[in-house]
Amino acid sequence: MKHIIAILALAVLAVTLTACGGGSTFKISANIDGMGNQNLHVVFLGDSGVSDAFIPSQDNTFKIQGSSTDLTIVSILDSQNKPLLRIAAQGGQSLEITGDINNPHHYKCKGSDVAQEWMEFETENASLYDMVDHTKLDQAIEKYVKENPKSVVSTLLVVADYSQLTTPKGAALLESIDAEARPESLVKSAQQALELAGKPDTQLHTMMLYGINGDFEPFSPNNSTATLIYWWNNCDEARSTSIERIKQLEQQYGTRLAVADVNLSPDTAGWHATVINDATHWRHLWAPGSVLDPAIQSLRINSLPLCIVTDSVGKQIYRGDDINAASAALAKCIK
Repeated sequence: MKHIIAILALAVLAVTLTACGGGSTFKISANIDGMGNQNLHVVFLGDSGVSDAFIPSQDNTFKIQGSSTDLTIVSILDSQNKPLLRIAAQGGQSLEITGDINNPHHYKCKGSDVAQEWMEFETENASLYDMVDHTKLDQAIEKYVKENPKSVVSTLLVVADYSQLTTPKGAALLESIDAEARPESLVKSAQQALELAGKPDTQLHTMMLYGINGDFEPFSPNNSTATLIYWWNNCDEARSTSIERIKQLEQQYGTRLAVADVNLSPDTAGWHATVINDATHWRHLWAPGSVLDPAIQSLRINSLPLCIVTDSVGKQIYRGDDINAASAALAKCIK
């Protein structure tokens, strides 16, 4: 699900879950042990564009009805906006999902061979999905696509799970799949992700973002010798380790280094709860529009976590997820 942030970010423009009649309607019912009662966040690209809504789960069950003539990826996040499951669905289908919330790579699906085969691949490669480094998962996907170029599951894997989708290698892998196994709707999702991953603005300008005190405030990279910004969301399992390293860098460079972290999750609750416990003194900011927020859209952020290091005039000198590489860039910039 490396690109799910890029695809889901398109949902900020939509406000309702559509459900038209006829053959475009699909239904999903689920019984997931341990899910309990909570509000779930549902996002998918349907006949009316990106649909985005909240639905309740009760006693481990929920039901969804949506509209998509073409095959689409229905992404469901839990009450903490962490990915719960994703399903390939299409108009005319009635899907039944079962599983255990503590075994998220082992869900089962009835009603669609494509959806079930996608879930089976994830189950067979569960340990690879849990790795921070997606190299081995990418290799498994490449092998599957090579062996199954006529399968729509190959397209689903490349669009939703392949970490190199937004590279020439990813584009070539997608093109290697037979045309009839590449539904236009899924290719469109990939194209939108690629657009989000287009050439980023190399210059970081003053950004107007939401501050921890409840007001919008400007953040400029032009007030110090160097600036380090850590971009993250509420699913960032490596955040605590990165924050500790950034604390060390802040102590090392003092006022010569400006530090900020920017949260890109849809809600502020998890953001507040996390940063309050950080014991840090730098700026904590939130982008209400996530990666499509006007203040940061030109930066083309398509994966998290991300570190951006700039010099005194805001020129990016490092951009990536390696905190050690960010540290090396700072050492060169701050003599």
